[in-house]
Amino acid sequence: PALVRAPMWHAIRRRCAVRLASSFASAAAVATASSAALAEPAAAAAAPSILLDQSPGRRPFEDPELKQALPERALRQQRLLQYLGEVRPRLQQAIDLGGDAARAAVSALQQEVAAKQEAVLFDALPGERRRYLLQHGCAAWTEAALAEVASHSPLIELGAGAGQWARALGAVGADVAAYDDGSEVPQAVREMPAELVRRGGVEVLGSPEESGGRTLLLVYPPPGPMAHQALSSYRGEVLLYVG
Repeated sequence: PALVRAPMWHAIRRRCAVRLASSFASAAAVATASSAALAEPAAAAAAPSILLDQSPGRRPFEDPELKQALPERALRQQRLLQYLGEVRPRLQQAIDLGGDAARAAVSALQQEVAAKQEAVLFDALPGERRRYLLQHGCAAWTEAALAEVASHSPLIELGAGAGQWARALGAVGADVAAYDDGSEVPQAVREMPAELVRRGGVEVLGSPEESGGRTLLLVYPPPGPMAHQALSSYRGEVLLYVG
């Protein structure tokens, strides 16, 4: 994932070693992935900095490494879709068994498909992707990333899932108001208690009591208009974007 500190779109980035991550809603979902980076505005310092200047004109949300990986991702997606097509007749055969035999056969096939998906899309062992989501959500953090985000506390996080980032940030002293409307939470994460996350979406940014003076944090926002709507509603000065 990439962490970009953008005073409304202007940022400087540095690469960090964070595993590729993406979310999926079902066995047939096509996942996304992105490369690792840490971003922040330039600051003059004599000591070695964790920041690395961008070349002039470079847009902060463009990732050349991600663009280079897109053909490989498309190939993996096609392999998965081909496999799902091959499985479809077996699914019908399992359903035709009827009763308990059908339920057992379908369950076994679901487990096989889930394992195959993890192997094809993520080079992961069975269950590894689920464990990753439960621990981190859709994007893992580094200690440097947590420290950077926490330095902009207080924060308001939208799309917080089960609160994995909010919990990790709270452990390093950040004040996080975390919200999620539940519409895009991965299935594996829905099982987790989310005591730190309040119900809500973009609309909370219109409430001075909730968002006043807080830095906006978006961690791997879902496809669709949510991120754009959040920026349109946000009246603060700094966006922290991980994805």
